[in-house]
Amino acid sequence: MTVIRQRGGMRLFAAFDTGGPAAPPLSPPVNVEQEKDANNVKWAEPDDGGSPLTAYRIYRGAPGGRESLIGEVKPGRYSYIDRNRKKGGAVRYKVTAVNAYGESPRN
Repeated sequence: MTVIRQRGGMRLFAAFDTGGPAAPPLSPPVNVEQEKDANNVKWAEPDDGGSPLTAYRIYRGAPGGRESLIGEVKPGRYSYIDRNRKKGGAVRYKVTAVNAYGESPRN
């Protein structure tokens, strides 16, 4: 099975195009690798919304709870090491993309 995700350009249906640069429309999917003393949060480069990305913001929270901003990295980096994670507790991460027009939604 193959999943294809569009990262930029005109969409298949013109009715869904934004008409110009906008905030990134989607947050990148996140993969977390648990290491001995940290969690390694990784993601793929998302659609930039027609404007170059300026940062990625990393959020951490408990399942069912609210997330808090724990870090920000420059574009071109696709991972973040969380050394301050709570040991033994469940945790979830969200990463958003930021450009000159705003931040992608945290979905």
